[in-house]
Amino acid sequence: MDKYEYNLKLDQIKTLLAEGKYKEAADIADTINWNKVKNVNVLVKVADIYEQEGRYEDSKDILLNAYDHSP
Repeated sequence: MDKYEYNLKLDQIKTLLAEGKYKEAADIADTINWNKVKNVNVLVKVADIYEQEGRYEDSKDILLNAYDHSP
């Protein structure tokens, strides 16, 4: 996935999150490799999406990834 495609998906996730459509946002989030993302704020937002969907293990993994990347 290139940077342009990543930014498009991230914009879609933010829009769906603002509308409260967590299921659709989680579906888009599943297509992104979060291990390559270094932005802690984005990782926390995605973890919140997974938490709202009841996917606590996925949320925990992303939060641990965010913790590793935080200064």
